[in-house]
Amino acid sequence: MVNTWSPQCGFKMILRNGKYGPFYGCTQYPKCRGTRNCKNIQSNNVFEKNP
Repeated sequence: MVNTWSPQCGFKMILRNGKYGPFYGCTQYPKCRGTRNCKNIQSNNVFEKNP
């Protein structure tokens, strides 16, 4: 599992399936609409939480 953090609010993101394939979406949706493309995230890559 990859730990990713929302670029907008800093909350944890989870893997979701969308119309155009899998992506990471913020757990605070719909309050936060932060997303990250799955293709750019590899299993050994960890994003740090914004201060």
